[in-house]
Amino acid sequence: MWSLRRFRREASRLLDEIPAPLLEDLNGGVIVVPGVGRRPDDPPGVYLLGEYRVDPGLGRMIVLYYGSFRRVLGDAPWARVVDELRRTIRHELRHHAEHRAGLADLEMEDEWQRRRWREHLHGDQGRAVDRRERPGARLARGGSRGGRARGGGGQAGGGPRSS
Repeated sequence: MWSLRRFRREASRLLDEIPAPLLEDLNGGVIVVPGVGRRPDDPPGVYLLGEYRVDPGLGRMIVLYYGSFRRVLGDAPWARVVDELRRTIRHELRHHAEHRAGLADLEMEDEWQRRRWREHLHGDQGRAVDRRERPGARLARGGSRGGRARGGGGQAGGGPRSS
């Protein structure tokens, strides 16, 4: 079993691997919160692993949801948790880099993936949805031990929409 403390230490260690210029202007830092991340329109069992936020008062930040990782990965081996955490951090850093450059490519890609994920979970107006059509968004579906994370990224908070 992996604890919040261990998760935070690993997130910090993984951030140390990132070249400093990529973290520039991330003035709100990287925050690990104990809870789960979800949007109001997320289907049941779908969680945000992380999210890039731009807040006028708090700045640019990455939020990592420990509770979402726990729900999605359950008792998965620590190496699997580290891999998903690394992928999530890198995904959110890409949002940060794109935001700084005035781009929204990943944001649009994430929105497309969220639509595909909802179609997969709810069907597309009665069309049978093949399980192999799952999108690769950084949303994740929980509920099973060692569940399969589908991508780590998240949705935006205040300010320009990013995920």
